[in-house]
Amino acid sequence: MKISYRREMKHNYLMIDPEEIFCKGYELKMMEANSIEGLLPFHLKRLDNQNTYYYEITSKQPLSRLLECTTMGSEELYQLIAGIYHVLGRMEKYLLKESQILLEPEYIYICPENFSVSLCLIPGRKGNFPDDMTALLQYLLGKADHKDKKCVVMAYGLYQESLKENYGIDDLMRILVHSCKEKGSENNQAETEEERNYGGRKMRESEIKSVPSVPEKQEPDQGKEGEKNKSQSITFLLIPFGSAVLCSGFIWLLK
Repeated sequence: MKISYRREMKHNYLMIDPEEIFCKGYELKMMEANSIEGLLPFHLKRLDNQNTYYYEITSKQPLSRLLECTTMGSEELYQLIAGIYHVLGRMEKYLLKESQILLEPEYIYICPENFSVSLCLIPGRKGNFPDDMTALLQYLLGKADHKDKKCVVMAYGLYQESLKENYGIDDLMRILVHSCKEKGSENNQAETEEERNYGGRKMRESEIKSVPSVPEKQEPDQGKEGEKNKSQSITFLLIPFGSAVLCSGFIWLLK
């Protein structure tokens, strides 16, 4: 099986020259006649009696390239495994087998915008899906973000589950769902603790804005206060003096 790539003005293709035995089953016609969500769009071209599988990879990046210089968080890991799970569920409707999928990181394509998964299915291929999945999980364990504790625990749990005999994709999905439930309960507990009664919790922003501001205490003006006291003192001195003058004048008039 030969794998190559082709770039055109508006399209990029992953091209596979399959073995002759791959081209004799019903899977080839099933892939040609249907567009299955989660599988790379498929086209068959024949040239000089040679079949070539064309897979549309425009606007997508292989998982190996995305994780070449970075790590994977818990959300990306969940979307990847859940994406594979849902693709396998859709394949059953078309009688396609999981052993026909290439699970190497170089051939798992990701849409960078939302981390949606697109898998490469080779009609007629006979692989070993459980072993391929274990190898993929081992690779992802090495790419987990060690600062994201939840991601490391999830990746390790998935890998350990894949080492069990006769495990299935449902077992992996069960671990993912369990991890999400634990995360949800932690978030709810944190919100409950922060929303307790006023004495032991932080005030919300709306409550802070509603608290009336305390007016600032104004210091008295020393200059104005001094002038006021001075004028009051002069007034108190003039009142007795004026009274005495009026009384003397009144007595003089009577005489």
